[in-house]
Amino acid sequence: MCFQSHYFCNMKNDAAVNMIDAAGNGTAGSGTGERESFLDSVARAYAENFSDMSEFCFVFPNKRSGTFFLKSLSNMLGNRVLLAPEVLSVSDFVENVSGRGVATRIDMLFRLFNIYKGNRSLIPGSVQGDELLEFDAFRSWGEILLSDFSEVDQYNVDPDAIFANVRDYREIASNFLTPDQLEILERYFGYTPNYRDVERFWKNLVPPKGNSSIKERFMYLWQAMAPLYHALDENLAAEGLATPGGVYRVALQRIQEKGRELFEYKKIVFVGFNALSTTEALIFEEISKAGGYHDDEKESFADFYWDATGPVLESPDSDAAAFLRLDKRNFPSPGWALPYLERNRVETMPSDMRVIASPSNSAQTKIAASRVRELVELVGADDVRDARVAVVLPDENLLFPLLYALPESLSEVNLTMGYSLRLTSVASFLHHLRQLHARSRKRDGETAYFHEDVRMLLSHPFAHALLGSRNVSELNSDILNHHRLVVTMGDMMRVVKNGSVSVLDMESFGTGTKAGIRYIDNVLAHIDAALADEPGGVVKSRIDRSHIALYRDALRRLEWAAAEHGIEMGLQGVFYMVDKLLSGERVTFEGEPLEGLQVMGLLETRALDFDHLVILSLNDRIMPRKARKATFIPDSLRHGYGLPYSNYQERLFAYYFYRMISRAKSVTLIYDARSGEGMRSGGESRYLRQLRYLYARNGIRYENYRFMLSDTTPELRPVEKTSSVMADIMEFARPGSHRNFSASALRKYGECQVKFYYEVIANLKTDTDSGDYIDPITQGNIIHDTMLCLYFPEKDRKLFLVNRILMTAERLSSMLEDTGLIRRHLRRSINKEHFKKKGEELDDPIEGAAAMVARQLEGQIRDILRYDLSLAPFELAGGEMTGLYEWEFSPGRKVNMKYAIDRLDVLSPGTAAERWRIVDYKTGGSLVAAEEFEDIFNGEYSAKNLFQLLLYANLLNLDRGMDEDVKVSIYEVGRIVSDGEVTPKIGKEKLDGHKQVNAEFLSRVNGMIEEIFDPMVPFSPAEDESHCRFCHLHDLCGRN
Repeated sequence: MCFQSHYFCNMKNDAAVNMIDAAGNGTAGSGTGERESFLDSVARAYAENFSDMSEFCFVFPNKRSGTFFLKSLSNMLGNRVLLAPEVLSVSDFVENVSGRGVATRIDMLFRLFNIYKGNRSLIPGSVQGDELLEFDAFRSWGEILLSDFSEVDQYNVDPDAIFANVRDYREIASNFLTPDQLEILERYFGYTPNYRDVERFWKNLVPPKGNSSIKERFMYLWQAMAPLYHALDENLAAEGLATPGGVYRVALQRIQEKGRELFEYKKIVFVGFNALSTTEALIFEEISKAGGYHDDEKESFADFYWDATGPVLESPDSDAAAFLRLDKRNFPSPGWALPYLERNRVETMPSDMRVIASPSNSAQTKIAASRVRELVELVGADDVRDARVAVVLPDENLLFPLLYALPESLSEVNLTMGYSLRLTSVASFLHHLRQLHARSRKRDGETAYFHEDVRMLLSHPFAHALLGSRNVSELNSDILNHHRLVVTMGDMMRVVKNGSVSVLDMESFGTGTKAGIRYIDNVLAHIDAALADEPGGVVKSRIDRSHIALYRDALRRLEWAAAEHGIEMGLQGVFYMVDKLLSGERVTFEGEPLEGLQVMGLLETRALDFDHLVILSLNDRIMPRKARKATFIPDSLRHGYGLPYSNYQERLFAYYFYRMISRAKSVTLIYDARSGEGMRSGGESRYLRQLRYLYARNGIRYENYRFMLSDTTPELRPVEKTSSVMADIMEFARPGSHRNFSASALRKYGECQVKFYYEVIANLKTDTDSGDYIDPITQGNIIHDTMLCLYFPEKDRKLFLVNRILMTAERLSSMLEDTGLIRRHLRRSINKEHFKKKGEELDDPIEGAAAMVARQLEGQIRDILRYDLSLAPFELAGGEMTGLYEWEFSPGRKVNMKYAIDRLDVLSPGTAAERWRIVDYKTGGSLVAAEEFEDIFNGEYSAKNLFQLLLYANLLNLDRGMDEDVKVSIYEVGRIVSDGEVTPKIGKEKLDGHKQVNAEFLSRVNGMIEEIFDPMVPFSPAEDESHCRFCHLHDLCGRN
């Protein structure tokens, strides 16, 4: 594509442009003397020296710089009217010269696969197999081959030479193969390499006969590369196509063959290039020779202009100008134009430079927006409208946060970079859908999906549109409540009754390319229909639907291309190829490209100058971006053949950065100041350090950006006991209301009254985690249930037993020896308590992480049995015994109270030492040691379980009409064998029975309950802030 030729008719005069005579001649350096932009200088040179440029062609690194050049040329021409020159990007220019089109990436990959598949001799004989002929196995390393082939062409390397040269190559570093390459060799060549294999491989690359190690297999791949290269080139050429690098090679060949007659132009002008590839340099050389040599430089066929000024790029040892120094020497700018170029030359760094440290990545956009607001006030709206202010985003992920942060007063914002389709809602949904199927497995003939993948998909807004928010909520609850490790389509359809979830089922579509495409398209079609019916969010829905249309169009293109080339692939291959189809596509914004605030990516700034720059993401992993190229060609060979190697990208980024800031009046550089392991940004950029210590030591202002936070103490929000709150509280006093206080609820009141209100009175629940990992609370429940089933017949469970069960040493020894009995009860308890199964499912086997926990729990149950064996004989009076009691907390006033005692024993039965004992199983710490009596009631962690035991002892006596001094004990199951049961203590005094402190205990409990029912006493936040550390109710109580 090219810029359309058109007539210039400029309606405004630029005061900096002098009048020119009828012949179009002028003098360089005339005008106001104010520094110009690079493109302005080039435009002035031609506007003042050529009266007819209709047969000129100006070539730029990208289309953007060409557009700005046309504007500069129009300004320089003043009122003159003439036919504009042709303006092309270098890719369009080369494609036009080559006479070939660039094949799409997918088309090339499909062609290469068919070539490979059709030539069985290229497949290593020792590893031949049908799996090697499957596209899904080929695509990843096929992509690398295409990239290497294109690069070989772009750098004019003889493919036969470079791909054969490795046979005699002896000394390559042992880390030549990257993890990605090793993975490809393992997956494709069926060999699992290890470090020693790699070392042996590089000591002597030539494989000895009979060797089947990794080096032989890699040699098969390497030796196939040249034949594949030539076959693909011939295949593409037959249809007038080439690889992206191939069009450069063909263009060079045509110029070498036809010379000047290939072009209809009188002059070709190359503007603003850097880091020429070998083929580009040869093209430049052939074009410059094609026009011959003239005494008058203005008659030359090819002119070259290099954009490099300022103390960094003009430094003889600067890495940023390493490529440019060579290019300028080989292709110097015409002497007649040098005075014009002086107009854009600078010798110092920008006078106004500031570096701002941002407290977070996204906060950079707030800082940038604030700086833009300052610039609008400082330079005026006209400069902004005239495209003199630019915000540069090296990280495109910050585009939307920036747009939301920019001041609304900016009426003209030109988003030259657009945004990647990978940032859209459709892309994220398809990513989750891909993950859902990637980790799915067949289970009893039904597809089972990993629970995390299901929940991630359900979290997406499209899932809410497709299934309905209520259904999504119920599905999530079902997964959480049943701790489903995997979720089948049947599980989902039992919850979602309207059948909408069946859209996600792949089974009915079959297998293969067409099935995968139709499946994804069907899902997107249903989402599109659901969005069309949404009553609210019309604008957002329209945007999402337009993106869905783009993806569905890509699916149709993929289906057509796959059918044309006869390609079969699985569902994951379809997802991969759709992503590849759209990876380079961007959603563009409407707007005038030459007006308003310019928001652009780094590459779009090439050859452009702005008076005021705001550049974000000056962090070392973004500027320069470290992206290791996937390639089979090692750096050592790259050096030898002139291919880009590891530090190529760093030199490019250095040039882009220093060229971009060289002519600016003000530059604001923002970086994410956070540091530490796991930070994606990687600390401040090396360019900031270079400016600080080398190029602008005293010319930079440094700022640490901080958000203004309130320094006032947060206002705590107690819960007032309004009439509705009191009505909820009174339910706990109404007989038969099913609202009851418990030991844990009252202990919570002592810890934090606000938490007590929300979790007990208001009954606010929190989500639990899903998965096969069994959390500590559930582990405790499993211990309780397993011990209950071992010790008590089903008819005696959860009851107070008048006819108590005698536990003798013989009975306990028999249980210890019966491993099958223990494991059966444990398995059933895990399925019941964790996986929420019933009936026959209780005997389902335990697998995965749950099986590991089961082995641990089995050991703890055996420890309990061993300890109890040491106490035998004793009697069991109840297990998991529950009860309800109307507790009288003041004369005539009662409250519903419930209790659940893990185990009630009678020690030394039938003797004078007979003693009732409450046993509480704990998988964590015992937490029954109070430093002082008050700790039992104030939420002190070390006394957390003591309140419960003392309350249970009282409720047991009251409910059963007894008056026993009950012994209370903790079985800390992990330490029961070594330490025995834990007896509570207050200070240094052990509690042999609950009556030691009962009078004071009852007084405090009754006072607490009276306070709960007092309408004049609000529920207040905890006084001790340590209780708030892990609380999820911060926002409700006001404590930060």
